[in-house]
Amino acid sequence: MSSFALESAAGCDKTAPEHKVVRASSHTNEGIPEVWAKLESYRDAMLASGELQGRRRAQQKVWMWSLIQDNALTHFQNHPSVRGALPQLEQRVTRGEISPGLAADLLLKAFTSSSPK
Repeated sequence: MSSFALESAAGCDKTAPEHKVVRASSHTNEGIPEVWAKLESYRDAMLASGELQGRRRAQQKVWMWSLIQDNALTHFQNHPSVRGALPQLEQRVTRGEISPGLAADLLLKAFTSSSPK
């Protein structure tokens, strides 16, 4: 019989319900309602305390910076001066002719010196 134990992911979270292990089986459906009830209880506690909303706000900030990084990297990689220099510099780095730091500096200089001010 295949079963799993679901533990509260809250750990030491003061707003979480009491830390308990709930056993359930997907084959027999034994314990599934109890697992679902624990999940709902945890969600309700997180909503009531405001912690869920706080975590979501923090995730939004992380997401914003991730989008900025992705966009900036794409813009950088597609810049004509970078695109032209990149293959040769990558080869020189992989052959050990120059350091990754020097290659990065050269690419950043190519990007900034030919970008509109």
